[in-house]
Amino acid sequence: MRGVEADPDNGSVLAVAAWTLAMFAGHHDQAAEFSRRALRLHPNSAYVRTCCGWTHIFCGDQSEALAHLHAARRMSPIDPRGYIVLTAMGASCSFARQFEETVRWTARALEQRRNAVVALRYRGAAFAHLGRLEEARSAMAELVAFQPDASMSVVRRLTFRYPWMSELLVSGLRLAGAPE
Repeated sequence: MRGVEADPDNGSVLAVAAWTLAMFAGHHDQAAEFSRRALRLHPNSAYVRTCCGWTHIFCGDQSEALAHLHAARRMSPIDPRGYIVLTAMGASCSFARQFEETVRWTARALEQRRNAVVALRYRGAAFAHLGRLEEARSAMAELVAFQPDASMSVVRRLTFRYPWMSELLVSGLRLAGAPE
């Protein structure tokens, strides 16, 4: 919040604040407002679009999230941090219950960054929801190899707008064998 107070017309600052407020504080309405302001200021920034995409995932608006994420990919198709956008696309598809799409997007994210633990988390949960438990457990084993202290406590700290979102992710991870 200090960043926004210091520079209320900085789209990048607003976008990061929006993502943070949505993901960790549960202030979804304020996050959505910051996202709108960020986009008014910097509509052609792939970085701003990515942050706003993640914001809308946590706010429960998957169609809005995907619109921003697709725009970010068009704006910066060879971004070295493109795995973040691809992971977000997988996460958004997961909450839309499009688990095959989640698997597809997270595979692309992992091609760019093999140790993308967030992508592995969504991938494992998606495989579990698809009933592909061997692949789900494999994704969890990879996650733990890259992040030995990985546990469900990380996921439980995330603040999704709707309780069903957390329940969907946690239930998939539990089926996948994620450490408690």
